[in-house]
Amino acid sequence: MASRTLLHCLLCTIATLGFARANENDIGLSFAREPPKLVIGYKGKPLVLACAPGGSHPEGSVSVSWMVNGEPVVLSDRVSVQPTGSLSFKEIKHDPPQHSDEGNYQCKLTSSDGLFLLSEISSVRVAADENDIGLSFAREPPKLVIGYKGKPLVLACAPGGSHPEGSVSVSWLVNGEPVVLSDRVFIHTTGSLSFREIEHDPPQHSDEGNYQCKLRSSDGLSLLSKTSSVRVAVFAASFTQSPKNLSVEIGDTVRLSCHIEAVPTPNIFWRRDNKTLPNHESRYSVLRSGVLLIDAVRESDAGVYHCITNNKKVRIASEGAYLEVVPASQRFRPARMLSEPETVDIKVLANETLSLECEASGYPVPLLRWSSLSGSKEESLEKQSRLGSNVLAIPNSMERDSDVYTCEATNVDSENNKHHALIRYNVSVQVPPIIKRKSKSVIRIVGTPINFKCDMVGVPTPKISWYKNGTLVDTNERVVQDGWHLIIRNSLIDDAGIYQCRGWNDAGEAWAAFRLVEEPGVKDVAIDPPTDLKCGFVTTSSIDFSWNASAKNILAYSLYYYETARLFPINEVTVTAKSRIVEELKPSTNYSFFLIGFTIGGASNISEIVTCRTAGGRSSIVPQVTLVQATSPTSVTVFWKKLKSQETLNKVIGQKVIYRVAGSHEFKEKNTPTDVNNATITGLTSGDLYEVCVISGTKHGWPLADGGTFNCQSVMMPEVIDTTQATLEIKIVQVLKSAIKFRWARTKKNRIEPSSYNISAWRNGTVIFGPHNVGPLVTNYSIKDIDLREPLTIQVRALNVDGDSGEFGSFEFKPSLVHAESVSDLEAVAMSSNSVKLTWEGRYGGLFRVSYKLLGSDDIIQINSSEHSIFITDLKPYSTYKFSVQSYYSNLNIGASNQTVQCQTLEAVPEPPSELNFTQSDSSSGKFAWSAPSESNGQIRAYLVYYTSAESADQPLEQWLQAPTNQTWLQVSGLLPTSYVATVNASTSAGYGRAADFFKFQMLSVDSSLADEPTSLSSLRHDRLLLAISCSAVFVFLLLGVVIAYRLAKASRLRNHNIPHTNGNGLHHHHSEGIDMMVLSSSSNIPPAQTDHLDTKGWYPTPQATGVHSNGRIPNGTSTPMLKHVHITENPRFLPRGDGKSACPSCPGPGCNSRGCPSCQVEPLLAADVTQVTVLAED
Repeated sequence: MASRTLLHCLLCTIATLGFARANENDIGLSFAREPPKLVIGYKGKPLVLACAPGGSHPEGSVSVSWMVNGEPVVLSDRVSVQPTGSLSFKEIKHDPPQHSDEGNYQCKLTSSDGLFLLSEISSVRVAADENDIGLSFAREPPKLVIGYKGKPLVLACAPGGSHPEGSVSVSWLVNGEPVVLSDRVFIHTTGSLSFREIEHDPPQHSDEGNYQCKLRSSDGLSLLSKTSSVRVAVFAASFTQSPKNLSVEIGDTVRLSCHIEAVPTPNIFWRRDNKTLPNHESRYSVLRSGVLLIDAVRESDAGVYHCITNNKKVRIASEGAYLEVVPASQRFRPARMLSEPETVDIKVLANETLSLECEASGYPVPLLRWSSLSGSKEESLEKQSRLGSNVLAIPNSMERDSDVYTCEATNVDSENNKHHALIRYNVSVQVPPIIKRKSKSVIRIVGTPINFKCDMVGVPTPKISWYKNGTLVDTNERVVQDGWHLIIRNSLIDDAGIYQCRGWNDAGEAWAAFRLVEEPGVKDVAIDPPTDLKCGFVTTSSIDFSWNASAKNILAYSLYYYETARLFPINEVTVTAKSRIVEELKPSTNYSFFLIGFTIGGASNISEIVTCRTAGGRSSIVPQVTLVQATSPTSVTVFWKKLKSQETLNKVIGQKVIYRVAGSHEFKEKNTPTDVNNATITGLTSGDLYEVCVISGTKHGWPLADGGTFNCQSVMMPEVIDTTQATLEIKIVQVLKSAIKFRWARTKKNRIEPSSYNISAWRNGTVIFGPHNVGPLVTNYSIKDIDLREPLTIQVRALNVDGDSGEFGSFEFKPSLVHAESVSDLEAVAMSSNSVKLTWEGRYGGLFRVSYKLLGSDDIIQINSSEHSIFITDLKPYSTYKFSVQSYYSNLNIGASNQTVQCQTLEAVPEPPSELNFTQSDSSSGKFAWSAPSESNGQIRAYLVYYTSAESADQPLEQWLQAPTNQTWLQVSGLLPTSYVATVNASTSAGYGRAADFFKFQMLSVDSSLADEPTSLSSLRHDRLLLAISCSAVFVFLLLGVVIAYRLAKASRLRNHNIPHTNGNGLHHHHSEGIDMMVLSSSSNIPPAQTDHLDTKGWYPTPQATGVHSNGRIPNGTSTPMLKHVHITENPRFLPRGDGKSACPSCPGPGCNSRGCPSCQVEPLLAADVTQVTVLAED
């Protein structure tokens, strides 16, 4: 029965594609609508196969019936033929082997005179569920798991659905590699991964990593779980940041901070005088970062403060910090933020609480207000105004909460002048990827295009990876990743499987899966695809395309074509001939073509893809690349067929070899004469895949490099060392007549040390030596009595107690290299502005002499080397050198040097320009001019002129006025009649160089009669000489007065033994009889380089602290290596002594008098510590 059905189907196919089609005009029958080639139905859902007769026929003269697998369709209430001729299923059934609606359907037209016409076959395939991919998870491991060293841990995983026992296996990956199983680490029968005890001894070994569960079915399908990040809990022995001693006035605001390295992030709580802080005090608040804030400080707040945290085993307390509260001086102090830097970048995950802190000191207590750059939250932020401290909390943050938030502190002095201080937070709310639209599982006939969609959103924009059966998809010309889509231009049998897209960003990841099912019945068919695809005559809107059949009995062809640059849509034309004129095309556009042939046995694989270009103003055809061959790890040679005059619509006036790394959008190019057909490209990167093309240009221009529009060939550059697999590097040490000595080294350290090495030699796939095992400490070996006249392969494999460790090395030995009389494949690559790397091939175990010289120079430098590569340094930037390499023989004679290579070093930053001058044009403008740098070190791309008033010359250069130009002069305007300082620097592709020496000039207030007299500047020097002498004399008298006043102030201060108090801003108060002296310490602006303590408010006063912080300040549990380089202002009131104790030992701590301890002796401040002295008489 089955054979009869198959035979009937084949006969119907032949009749359909052959006789019936050839004579459809003769019998007067045609189709207005035919069913599609492939239809996917879903079990329990309705389905309609369209069909309708064409032409004009008397009513009832043409009847419609349906065939399935060569037999008439059995009609019923569930399956019926509509009046239009379409076949309708009320619901699809699929219960094989008893019954299924799957099959090959054909619509049959029959005329009243007995003639019939069959439609093309429509293959109906049934899917149980459009989202069913054959594998699923009943349980997946969680996103984050915290394990404890020495304790057990289980990562849950279990396959879902109903499967026969043993048909689904479970394995695990860590960081993309299979988990090494042992007695300690094993997989439960349920599929979960179990650790008897967690190990964590970095960097040697740690169980930390990103884990994935992998399901594999017996039919080869695989599915990956979401990533589970395993972190091992750690807890530092002490706080890396502890609170510091502090002195504040009553009513002020206090900020104390501490930090400890820990995973997971610990909770921080505070104690005062070894007692828990009062719960009823709303003035106390502890932020998520561990910072303690105290608003409106009272005298009762004085005491010793500790921050404390604990885990399951230990409780850790920080060093104590003594908070002294002194009476308010009621003297004005401008608003000042207690936390630095001024601008902070914050990233917070969506749906988490965003907390922004803002604290300020001053008298009167500053008012703190929040605002946002967008202005969208002004109404709600206005309600956030507070005195002293103000924490802005946004619960369940969303993407729309990303903004720039500013906290402004303001207070007013006695003259009603407002004083401001700001802190800004650049907030980015990060949203994990969300898949908005994805493809469904599909069934496709081999050779048809497929477009898997995985559209997603997230902040930042997610990256995407594609997996097939648990392995990363290798993209190429046929399989292309285009944005969120994976496009298979023409599917092959082996493309069937489960596909997964993974989108990820800093906030998380998202996965989606779909299945590609191959068309049944094609898997065992081996039909050669069409060959010799050619582009013939082209016009601006058509291409004459032809091909040859490589298989017998081809009944028909499906010709597919699409715009090369767009990939989709793909057009399909069915033809029975071996050529086709494709029309309605765009002018000057590249089109890609491929074919599939059909026989009685099924469909062929796809043909090669050929690109043709329609005619237009630019070159209408490109030369055919015949060969792209890698000649070294960094160079290729390209061969192509030269264009004939009859092949071009316009005269070709030039050729270019263009090339790029596969997947990039930018081509590099190399011009070639029109009479050559090959070229060599150097300076490529080993291990990269390159696309190489040849294009021709006419008087109208070159074809547009719009990405993928040329007839390119791909070439994979060889790896110098295959570090992805061969983790043992093998080098030849010595070669004799019948013996070879070599050594090896491990380039990647495995977690398990090898117990032995296995050595073997191969020739033409046959072992000619070994395998032979040596001990784990052996790193070299000699193979003797071996024929070295033919090539052979040496392999070394590392073994451990369980067998193969996965580490191996392989070396291809070629005797031609041993006995070569000269080097070959000499390659030079510029590595920097002063270095070049040379590589070559030559005899092993010998020496090489490298010679090089600067082009145009007679000075030759020679270097000896025993390797086949060398770095040459100390070269001149942007200069061309000529290199050659010669080999030594055993008798120390130098071998021939028949190959040289030239290489230009990269550009460096230029030297400073010289002879900077300025010519005044009028009262507000003038012209700068200068000479080009003496050493340009490349092509000068631009100059940047800096200028500022002489009064501001001590500011950083970046804050001066700047003006770029690409000439050696610049006209500037808007100048004022004052003294200026200017400089200029030049740039190459390497960046801007050092600026020239500063140049000073004077802008004069001149009328129009002086506008053209730049030399009038010198004529005024004599008139100003007397004025300068007079000013100098006045300055000397003023200086003497300041010195006398300073000495009097210093003597008064040294007599005062009271302890200064400060709120952390560097302002100290000294009280003496009749005089209240305020001393502004230099530490308020410039932290001392030798200190590594935090300031009195616990924040970071140096610019190095500026950076991205998680949700406010540095959270506990976050590594903070930058703290090593942060210099923080020390509170001079509590300078620690060498023994770590307070400098005020007789003070009883909290009971100390608020005005200080009379018995304490404080060292007087040095004059160098004082930047400003103000003496005020008491009332």
